[in-house]
Amino acid sequence: MKTLLLLRHAEAVDQQDNDHERELTEKGRQQSQKVSQTLRQKNLTPSLIISSSSKRTRQTTALVIGELGYKGRVEYSEDLYINHPQKYIDAVHHYATDENVLMLVGHNPTLEDLLRNFVGKLYPMGKCALAVVNVPITDWKELSLQTRGTLG
Repeated sequence: MKTLLLLRHAEAVDQQDNDHERELTEKGRQQSQKVSQTLRQKNLTPSLIISSSSKRTRQTTALVIGELGYKGRVEYSEDLYINHPQKYIDAVHHYATDENVLMLVGHNPTLEDLLRNFVGKLYPMGKCALAVVNVPITDWKELSLQTRGTLG
C-alpha cells in the first residue's frame, strides 16, 4: 500500500499576462502554512514531492517544505502545468522510486479528475486542498488511471 498526497496550489493573484507566473496572495501563503500543519499533525511527510513548474505551485511547495522542515527530494515538472491526468501518472512513473508517501502539487481541473479516477467520486478541491489517497500498489510503476484507492 502506498500513500498519494494530492495538493492543489494555494490562492494566487487573479490574473496577469503570464498565467504560469502568477504568484500567491497573502491568503495563499497562509493556506500553505495551514496545510503544512495538517500534514505534520497527521504524520504525513512525503518522501518525494513532484510539483508543477508554475510559480504558484513552486511557491506553495516551498512554503510546505519550509513549514515541515522537509529535506527530501523535490522535482518540478512542466508536464504538471494544467494538463491531462495521465501526465501526472507519467510524472510519478518517471520520478518515483521506492517512496511510500508521494505528493503531487498541481492544478484543477486535473487534480479533481485524478482524484475522481482513484476513488470513483468527484470531490471538489479548492485552493490548497489536500487529498490523501491510499492506493493498493507496491510499486509506483503500477499506478494508473484505473487504480482504485481509498481516501485516507
